[in-house]
Amino acid sequence: MFFLQPIFIRMGQIKAHRIVGAASKAIVPIIALTTVLSALNTYYHGHVVVPAPRAFSVLFSQIASVLVFCFLYAMAIYYVKVPLLHVKYILSTSFVLLGPVVFRSNLMWFRLDMINGIELTSRLLTFGVIDFVLLILLLFEKRKGFYKSPYFITLVLLAPNQFFDIIGVYERLYELLSKMF
Repeated sequence: MFFLQPIFIRMGQIKAHRIVGAASKAIVPIIALTTVLSALNTYYHGHVVVPAPRAFSVLFSQIASVLVFCFLYAMAIYYVKVPLLHVKYILSTSFVLLGPVVFRSNLMWFRLDMINGIELTSRLLTFGVIDFVLLILLLFEKRKGFYKSPYFITLVLLAPNQFFDIIGVYERLYELLSKMF
């Protein structure tokens, strides 16, 4: 959909663009639901491969990412009559989706998972790439005098989850909850 809709607009196929947009209203909840179900599956059945605190961290991180994705998509729908904001919010949703892609690419291509037996380096690189691109987009917008920036909102929404993931807040929360229950 990310690739089809701009092509339809460029070709003047507004009706096709709207049909794909309407279909996205059914597809986005499916994406959100399957992501949450996948995270739950990893948490409940992934303990063989991933230690329980890390599986809990993945679960929380993915649920937070789904919430950010849904919020940005909702904003894109809200601004459907303001094309520039609509496009920027749709593009912002892709940054949420890019996180797992960049992360797994780092693990596969650069074997960063082998450093100290953890994937922290890959997580740092993943968050760094996404945040760097968002900062570059923010600088371009500032130069053009555009201050109502979906990219800033995206960065603000993604940053806490990234920070908590890196410093291990979710793992510590798991340990605290496991002692309480």
